[in-house]
Amino acid sequence: MNQEYLAKNFVYEKDPQNKWKILSKDNMHGDCEDYALTALYIETGSKFKMALALIFGSAKMQHCLAPSGGGHVVLKYKGYYIDNGHRSWVTRRYLETKGYKFSGWRYWWLSAIIKFALSANKV
Repeated sequence: MNQEYLAKNFVYEKDPQNKWKILSKDNMHGDCEDYALTALYIETGSKFKMALALIFGSAKMQHCLAPSGGGHVVLKYKGYYIDNGHRSWVTRRYLETKGYKFSGWRYWWLSAIIKFALSANKV
């Protein structure tokens, strides 16, 4: 799977249990966290490298308010952002011109990894 496949086939589905998962070709339904994690997995190629990217800061799960006003998560990776709304790598400035409001709050790398690890068994 690549970013183009993810962008074309992703179907947003609200997750009342807020499980974090990497999407597969067999199941492209998920929410903003799932899209962000899957995009990171595609870029890094493995769960181990995903963890390293989060730990060493080249990747961040960034909380923001979407243009609709609801809470949203975008992935920041190597200085660019991607989310299930735009589905391509863009700058923060671009997202801000589209109405995204970034908070100073990010998922701490360890909490992101723990949340993903705990959810992985529930898929």
